[in-house]
Amino acid sequence: AWRRVVAELGAPVADSLDIRVALNPEQMQMLSPPKSELPGYADGIAFPKSGLVLLTLTAPETFFRPDMNRVLTHELSHVALERAVRGATVPRWFSEGVAVHQAGESSLTRVETLWNATLRGKLLSLAELSNAFPSSHSQIDLAYAQSADFVGFMLDGRDERGHFQALL
Repeated sequence: AWRRVVAELGAPVADSLDIRVALNPEQMQMLSPPKSELPGYADGIAFPKSGLVLLTLTAPETFFRPDMNRVLTHELSHVALERAVRGATVPRWFSEGVAVHQAGESSLTRVETLWNATLRGKLLSLAELSNAFPSSHSQIDLAYAQSADFVGFMLDGRDERGHFQALL
């Protein structure tokens, strides 16, 4: 997954990673850096500057096993993107959208979330998505859906991958 993620970004990056796997979200919190408060919805989280990836074998709220390949790829994408842009600040929506695409997280639920928000006039602005994602569960789903959709738009078309790599 790491090699594919890095190749898609088109920039050479360091390979050093620290991947920690927890049995449940509580243990994942204990494996995190001191004073780090993990989001309650997360079944994985990356600390891109340090190359740390945390995963849990049981998803919060449902306690089912998440798709570990998808979650790992998503979090690896955050680390690789941080390294590809050499630590430059990128908007949160961009980072999440890239990670969703690299992990292959397309879903009918995401399309339905976008559709409903569009019909109700409840889409979030890019300014709202740039720094911090919302904390409510329904809004976080919308934030991820919008981020993935916008990055998907950027990647749609002939040779857009080349343009995307040039952007990075």
